[in-house]
Order: sequence, then structure tokens, then C-alpha cells
Amino acid sequence: MVLSESERAEVAKEFPEHLAKMRYCLQQAGHRVPNSDITLAWASYSDSFRASWLAPLDNDTELTQILLAYLPPARSAGGGGEVRLALEEADMRLAVPYSRCRYVVESTGLGNR
Repeated sequence: MVLSESERAEVAKEFPEHLAKMRYCLQQAGHRVPNSDITLAWASYSDSFRASWLAPLDNDTELTQILLAYLPPARSAGGGGEVRLALEEADMRLAVPYSRCRYVVESTGLGNR
């Protein structure tokens, strides 16, 4: 699900407590992420269950891992789409779709060592 900037702002107004919890979880894991990216990530996750917006999970660790899996790729200073999260950083010990793991490895060049 791709939300426009205005739709992301509307969601942020409707669910500020959800975004605050998600932002807190990401900050605890050492990630500073704009609200618009958090909104997009959670909307995409919710959409995978055919829902427009799910309430966040109670388990902060699981919530953080889901958000990290659904966040858009980090942008480098040059504007490229290089993914900067390594699996060790994300602590992705829970189930992660193989396609996402492969994408991270290929995008970061870790598979070329």
C-alpha cells in the first residue's frame, strides 16, 4: 500500500498514540525514522492482512522487527536506494521472508565477500 503524503499526515492525526509507540520502539533499537516512513511501513504491514490500519502489537521487540522489515530503503546522501540495515543491526532472529533477507544481502553487497 502506498500512501500519499497527505494520507500519511491524516493517519498520524488519527493514530498519534500508535505512531508514538512505534517511534519509541525504533528509537530504542537505535533508529531515527520520520513519522511518514513509520506510517508507510505500518500501513504496508496492515495491508498484508487486508486491513487499512492495525493496532500495534503489544510486544515491542516483535513490533520493532516488523517495522524494520517494512520500512522503505534508507536513502544515501547521493539519493540512491542503498539499504543500510544489516541483519545484525535489525536483530532479525524471528521469521523474515527469504526474499527480504536476500534483498538486504544483495543491496548491501554482503553477498559479494
